[in-house]
Amino acid sequence: MATGSEKTLIMAALMLDCFKKGYRNFVFFVNSNPIIQKTKDNFCNQISSKYLFKQKIMIDNKIVKINEISNLQESDNSAINIYFTTIQSLHSLYKIPKENSLTFNDLKEFEFVYLADEAHHLNAGTKGVKNKKEKELKENWESVITQAFQSNKENKMFEFSATIPNDKNVQEKYEDKLIFEYNLKNFCKDGYSKRIFIEQYPNDNINLRFLGAMLLSLYRELVLHKYNREYIKPVILFKSNTIFKSKENQAKFEEFVSNLKEDDIKNFYDTLNNNNLFTSEELFNKSPYIF
Repeated sequence: MATGSEKTLIMAALMLDCFKKGYRNFVFFVNSNPIIQKTKDNFCNQISSKYLFKQKIMIDNKIVKINEISNLQESDNSAINIYFTTIQSLHSLYKIPKENSLTFNDLKEFEFVYLADEAHHLNAGTKGVKNKKEKELKENWESVITQAFQSNKENKMFEFSATIPNDKNVQEKYEDKLIFEYNLKNFCKDGYSKRIFIEQYPNDNINLRFLGAMLLSLYRELVLHKYNREYIKPVILFKSNTIFKSKENQAKFEEFVSNLKEDDIKNFYDTLNNNNLFTSEELFNKSPYIF
C-alpha cells in the first residue's frame, strides 16, 4: 500500500476482526523505533491526535480495550493485547531471552497475529543481497520471523509494504499470498494524493538538479503564500547512496548556492523544455516577494 493510503487503519480493522474470531494477542513489528512510537500513538495513546480508537470499541455488546504489553503475564483475555517490537529486537529474543519479556516459548504456546510494517525488509533470504554481511544478518531476521510465525499453526501474519521488491523470487513468494495491492500509481489515479510529476533533466549535471529542486521548492512556497498557508515550509531532500557521498554533495550544494548568479537561473529556463518549470517562472515574474 502506498505511503499515506491509511494502511494503519487497515491494521486497526484487522485487529478488531481477528479479536472477533478469538485472537487476543498481537505482535506489531517493523525495522525502526520511530515507526514503533508513531504506531503506539495510533493504537494506544488516547491523548494523541492520531489515536484511532477514540470511540469505544464495542464487540458482542462488550467494551474492548487496547492493552500494550511487554510479556504475556500482562495479557488480558478481554482486551486487544499488542506487543510492539522491532525486527532486530524480535531476533535478539530468539538469541538471548530476556526476563519480563516475551519469549519464543510464549510464541509456541499461544496464538498470535503478526502485523509486519515495512515488510520488504523481511525478504533478504528470498532475494539476492549484494553485501554478504548484510545478507547474513537479514537472512537471520527473515528466518526468525518465519520460525515465530510457524511456531503455532493457528498464527496469522499480515505484511504491509509500500515497496514490494522487484525481484523474481519475492514475486513468486507472494504470488498466492497477495491480498490487496494499492500502489502509488493507483493512489494518485484515484485522487487521494497530490499529483506527482517526475521531472527529467537533459544530463546528470548535479548543479542543474540543485537549481531545479531549489526553484520548485520556492515555487511551492509562493503557492502556499498565495493561499495563506505561510506556516507550511517546503523542504528539499537530496538522497545519496553513502554517507560519504552525501557529505560530498552537501559541500557541492553549499558552494553552488554561494556562487549562484541571476544568469544561472535565466540559462536554466532557456535550456529546459518543461511546462511545469515554466509555470514556476511565470509565478516568479508576477510575485511581489521576488525582486
